[in-house]
Amino acid sequence: MTKKLIAFLLALTMVIAACGSDTADDGDTGDDGGTTDGGTATDGDTGDDMEDVTIRWRTRPDNQEEIDVYSSVSDTLSSSLDGIALEYEPGSNEGAGYQQTLLTELAAGTAPDVFWIPGTEVADFATKGVILDVRDLADASDHSDSDFYPGPMFHLTFNPDTGNTGEALWGLPRDVSTFALYINLDLIAEAGADDPRELAASGNWTWDAFEQVAADVAAIGGEVKGYGQSSWWGPYGVWMQGG
Repeated sequence: MTKKLIAFLLALTMVIAACGSDTADDGDTGDDGGTTDGGTATDGDTGDDMEDVTIRWRTRPDNQEEIDVYSSVSDTLSSSLDGIALEYEPGSNEGAGYQQTLLTELAAGTAPDVFWIPGTEVADFATKGVILDVRDLADASDHSDSDFYPGPMFHLTFNPDTGNTGEALWGLPRDVSTFALYINLDLIAEAGADDPRELAASGNWTWDAFEQVAADVAAIGGEVKGYGQSSWWGPYGVWMQGG
């Protein structure tokens, strides 16, 4: 990854506070400048005598191992960047919750410069005016929306003012989840149910067939269930889209 690309990815999700607490030099609104540590807008002058810019960034890790990975990546990038110092700070769902904490910090002007948010929160943060539309910055670089999957980019480039996609740029997708359905062949054999793989191969793996196989397995009784999934919205979304 080149320094130019790294700098762009960091700038791509740069945050502005909704309360307008940032100040600009000489009356400038800061629209044509970057941000330095503390959120003060500049007029774009990046003279050699300027101190390193510290960029705070945040994700919501699930465990200490994930925190260690992000911290290591942050330190490695920070040591290779000229004029930029990265500070990683893990977030959590404790207290008010990850997203609400971010919104509170954004209003107070204390939020990190770059942060991860769930895909379903992009519209909320964008319409609240707390994340920066960096379409102009992206268009002035070698960035191309087509380098990323069109599904996530449809939402990340959506302009709520016009109702058109491709006009704005609220950030970049960190990852795209791939869902898989696991089958327990031992339980299927015990239940005497049809093998879903054979049904699929013959073109007979339908919703009715799925329901029948699940019912046959559940008939074993006890703690055995014909189908199970987590309560997270993602699996439900797959079924809704597949219906």
